[in-house]
Amino acid sequence: MRARGVLAVVAVLAACTARPCAAYGVAYGTPRVARARPLRAAPLVRTPAVAMFGGDDKFLEASLDAGGFPAKLGTPVGKLAMQGLVVASVAGGWVLTPSVRPVVKGVFAAAAGGLGLVARQRLMRARRSAASPVLAQLLSRKGVTNVGYDEAFELAKAYGVAEADFGAQLAELYSIYLSGCLRSPQAKTAELSDLLTMMRQFKLSFDVVGDATFAAAGRFFSEQRAYFESDEEHEAKQKLDKLVFLADRTLGEDPSEEGFRYEKTRLSKKFGLSEADWQARVERVASPFYRELLTTIVKDPSKVSERDLAAVGAQLGLSEQSMLKMKLEELRRFATQSLETSAFKFTKSQLERLEGIRSSYGLTEDAAREAVEGVVSPAYTQAVGDVVAELAESVTDETAKLLGKLALRQQELSLSTAGATKLEVSATKQRAASMVTSALTSLRSQNTAEAGGTLDRLLTFSDRVLNFVKKSGKASADATDASVLATYFGGVSNLCTSSEANQLYRVFLLRALEQSKLDATAEATLARLKLVLGMSDADASRAFEEAAGPVYKSKLEEVAASGATSFPAERATELQELEKQLGLPADVVTRQKAAVYKARLAEKAGSGKIPSEADDVVLDALRTFLGLSDGVTEPIHVEVCSASYAGSVKEVMGSTGIILDEYWEGLVKLQARLRLPEIVAEEIYLGEARRKLKEIGGKAVEEMLAYLDKEMNKKDGDDSEGNMSMGGVVSAEALKLVEFARAARLVVQADGGEICKTNLRGLIDPKSLKELYRQFLIECFNGQGEDSEKRLGEAGLLARVLGLDNAEVSAIQTDLGAVIYRKYLGKVLTERQLNDEDREFLVSIQNALGMDSEQCERLLTETKKMRVSTMVERMFDSSQVSPEAVAGVRDTAEGFGLDLQRDLQLPVSRLARMLRCEMEAAIEAGDVPPDDTSRLQELQEAYGLPEATVTKELQDCIERRCNGHLLQAMSALRRNQADLVLEETEQLLRFNALSPFKVTSSAVQPNELQEILMRYQSNAMKDGPMDDAAKARIRVLRTALGLEEAAANA
Repeated sequence: MRARGVLAVVAVLAACTARPCAAYGVAYGTPRVARARPLRAAPLVRTPAVAMFGGDDKFLEASLDAGGFPAKLGTPVGKLAMQGLVVASVAGGWVLTPSVRPVVKGVFAAAAGGLGLVARQRLMRARRSAASPVLAQLLSRKGVTNVGYDEAFELAKAYGVAEADFGAQLAELYSIYLSGCLRSPQAKTAELSDLLTMMRQFKLSFDVVGDATFAAAGRFFSEQRAYFESDEEHEAKQKLDKLVFLADRTLGEDPSEEGFRYEKTRLSKKFGLSEADWQARVERVASPFYRELLTTIVKDPSKVSERDLAAVGAQLGLSEQSMLKMKLEELRRFATQSLETSAFKFTKSQLERLEGIRSSYGLTEDAAREAVEGVVSPAYTQAVGDVVAELAESVTDETAKLLGKLALRQQELSLSTAGATKLEVSATKQRAASMVTSALTSLRSQNTAEAGGTLDRLLTFSDRVLNFVKKSGKASADATDASVLATYFGGVSNLCTSSEANQLYRVFLLRALEQSKLDATAEATLARLKLVLGMSDADASRAFEEAAGPVYKSKLEEVAASGATSFPAERATELQELEKQLGLPADVVTRQKAAVYKARLAEKAGSGKIPSEADDVVLDALRTFLGLSDGVTEPIHVEVCSASYAGSVKEVMGSTGIILDEYWEGLVKLQARLRLPEIVAEEIYLGEARRKLKEIGGKAVEEMLAYLDKEMNKKDGDDSEGNMSMGGVVSAEALKLVEFARAARLVVQADGGEICKTNLRGLIDPKSLKELYRQFLIECFNGQGEDSEKRLGEAGLLARVLGLDNAEVSAIQTDLGAVIYRKYLGKVLTERQLNDEDREFLVSIQNALGMDSEQCERLLTETKKMRVSTMVERMFDSSQVSPEAVAGVRDTAEGFGLDLQRDLQLPVSRLARMLRCEMEAAIEAGDVPPDDTSRLQELQEAYGLPEATVTKELQDCIERRCNGHLLQAMSALRRNQADLVLEETEQLLRFNALSPFKVTSSAVQPNELQEILMRYQSNAMKDGPMDDAAKARIRVLRTALGLEEAAANA
C-alpha cells in the first residue's frame, strides 16, 4: 500500500508540472490524479512517447540477445525441435551406421541418442538463460507498467524457467533497471515510478529489492570509484545523489524500520556516507521536484491541496524544516515579484493570491506574515525614515499629516501593526542615535553650546515622537510616557559610556540652572532626557549633586560655620526655598546636609580629638536644624569618632589592662558623647583587647617554646609523652592572659560558666595555642599544694581566652590524662598492687581533666596488661625459664584479674612451657604425690589449657625427667657418688610414681640397674625393716628399672 502511495504522489507531481509524466498518460491538473488516489484505483498507461521519456532503454543492453538462437528455442517451433532432437538422433544413428547388422546399428543408434540427449540438455539451459533478455525485450517494448507478473511468468515458463528461478531473474532485471537509471545524473519521476511498479507487479520482497539495489550500487561504485575519491566536481557524485534518493524512496517503503535501517546502513558504509550526508543527498534530488510543485501552486493555489502537498513532501523524503524553508522562499519570491509589478504596493488580487498560497502551503498566519513583511520592510522603512526626518527637522509639528501618510503606506504594503511598530521603533532609535553621536562629538571637542543645542533638538524630537505614538494608537491605553520613550529610545545610551551620558545630562542641567532655579517644565524635560539617555535614578541624582550641589552646599556651610546653638525658622525656610528653586532630589539634599555635618563633626571629634560639652551642644543643634535622622548621622559618627574612642580605650587599658571603675564610667560617657552605637563601641573595645591579648599570648608562646627547646637538649630529658617536671615557667605566662581578661572586663558569666568576650583564635597559630594549654596543665599537675589547685581551677577560662573549643579542650585533657595514668600506673604496678591512696589520686586526675570513666578503666587495664606482658617477655628472653619467674608472672596476672590466654593472648606454646616448668618444680618438691594430683589440676585451671594438652605435657615431662634421672644415677654410680645415686633415684621415683612405666636406656647396663636397686634397698633398710610404703616404692623402682620383669623371666 505504501508503494501505491508513492506512485500516487508521483502522480500529483506529474499532474502539477504542466508536462507529460513518464509514468502516466494523463494530462496534468486532472482532478483524478490531483487527489493522490491509491495506485490500484489509478491504473497507469505507458505510451511510446512516454516510454522513451520513462527510460525503457534501461533494458536495451539486456535485450540485445533476445534475437539470438537460444531465444528462438522458446518459440513453438523451437520447442518442437527440442522434443524431436533425441528421436532424430537415434534415427540418424541407425540410418547412418555403415553396418547392416542390426546389433551394430542398435549400438550406434543408442550412442547417437545419448549425444542427442546431452545436446538437448545444453539447449534447455541456453533456452532458460535466454528468458532474461527476452523478458527485458518485452519490458522495453511494452513498458514496465504494462507487463504483469502472470504475463512475465508465462513467458519465462515458455523458456523452461521454474517459478523459484523466475524470482532471481526478476531481481536481476530490477538491478539492471536501477543501473540503467544511473547512466544519467538527472533524476526523473518516471524512474522512481517504474521501480516502485516493478516491486509491486513482480511481487519483489524488500529483502530481494535490497540485495538488487546493493548489487547495482556495487557495480556503480566499481565503475566510478576514482571520481568519489577526487575533490573535483564530477557527474558521478550527482549520480550518487540519484542512487541514494532512489534507494531511500524504494527501500523506505519497507514497513520494517529495522529492515530499512539495515539496507540504508550497508549502502552508507559502501560509499562512506553519514546519516546527515544521506539525508542531504536525498533532499538535493527531491527538492527540485518539490519546488516545482510549489511553483505550480503559486500559479494556481487551488490546484493542489495542503494535504496533497504534505504527502508529496513526505514521500519525497524531505524534512519539515526543508519543506518550510522552500515554502517561505517561494512565498517571498512571489511577494517580491508582485511588488515590482505593481508600483511597490499590493493589489487586492495579489493579497488574495498570497492568502491562497499560504493556505495551500499549510503555513501559519504568523509565519507567512513574517516572510512577507521581510519583503515589504525596506519599502516601509524608507517611508518611516522620511516621516522620522520630518519629525526631527521640521520647524512645525505636522503629526496629523505624517500619521496619515504612514498609515496609508502601511495599508498599501499590508503590514501588520506589530511589524510597522517594530520598523518605526528602529528608525526612531537610529535617528536618536545620530543626534546623541553628534552631541558627543561636540562635547568631546568641548563645544558645550553646540552639544546643548543638539540635546534641545533631541528632546523636541522625543516630544514629537511621543505625541505621534499616542495619536497613532500604537501605544496601549495604560502606557505611560516613560514606557513609550523607553520603547522608542531604549538602547540609544549604548552609544556612549555612563560617564559621557552623565556629562551630557550635566551640560543640559547647567543650562537650566543658569537662572538658579528649575521650573516644572524644566524638571519634566530633564526627566525625559534621563529616559532618553538611559540613565539610572542614581546617575541623575549624582549629576544634580555635581551641578546644583555646590550652590546648595555653600549655603549649608554658611549655616554650619555660625556655630549657633539654635537657628531661627527663617533660616530653615530659606533653605527649603533654595532646594525647590534648584530642583534638588531629596537624596541629594540629604547627602549634602550629611557632608556638611560630617565636616563640622570632624573639626570637633576627628583625628583623635575629644569634643567638649559645648561642642556637643553645637553639634546637636546643627543636627536638629538639618533634620538628619539617626540613620544618617550614625555612620558618620562611626567613621569620624571611632579613632578617638579607640585611642581612649588604649590609654585606659595601659600596660596591665586593669580598668578602674571611674575609668570605665568615663568610657561609657565618651561613647554617649561621640554617639557611637553600643555594638560599634564594643567592637572597638574588643579590638584593642585582642591586640593586648595577642601581645601577652605571643610572649607566653615564646617562653614555652624556649623552655621546650631547653628540655629537648637535655640528655636525660627525652620523653615522647611530655616532660612532667617543669618548673612553672609556662603556667605563669599563661595565667597573665587570664588575669588580663578579668582585669579588662572581658569575662562574663553565662549558663555554662565563665566565658570570654574575645580570644586569641586567628591571632596566633592554633598548634601553639593547644600546646600552651597542654603545658599549662602539665605544670599544674606537677605542682604541689593549694597554688597548684588554684592554677588548675583557671584552666577552663584559659581555654576560652585561648579560643579553644570544647572538642579541642577535651582532646588535650584526655591525651594528657592518658600520659599521667600510664606513668603513674607504670611506676606503681612495677612495685605493688594499687591501694586506696593510689585509687584516690587516679580519681582526682579523672575529675580534674574531665576524663571518661570507661576510658580510665581502659587505661588501667592496658597498663596492667603491659606490665604482665613485659614480665613474660623478660622471662622468655633469659637463658633459662625458672619456676619462680613463671609463678611470679602467674601470680601477678591473677592479682591484676587478668587471664593469661584470654586477656594477654599468650600463644599456647608459651603457656604450655610455663605449665611444664611449674609442674616439674611441683613434682621435684614432692608436692604431687601419686595419690593427690590436685596441684596439677590447679595449674591446669590457672593456665586455661585443655585437659588433653595438659595430659600430653605431663606425660612428656615424666618420660623426659625419668630418663634424665636414670642417666644421672648411672653416672653417679660410675663415679662412686653414693649420695647422688640415691638423690637421682628418689627423683626418678617421684616422677615415675605418677605414671609408672619401664624406663629404658641403651647407655645403662643390666648390672648397673641391679646395683642402683640394691643401693636404694640398702638405704631403705638401714634403720630397720622396710615398712609398707618403702616396699611399695621398691616395687615401683623395680618396675621403672625393668628388674621385676627380668626376675619373672629368670
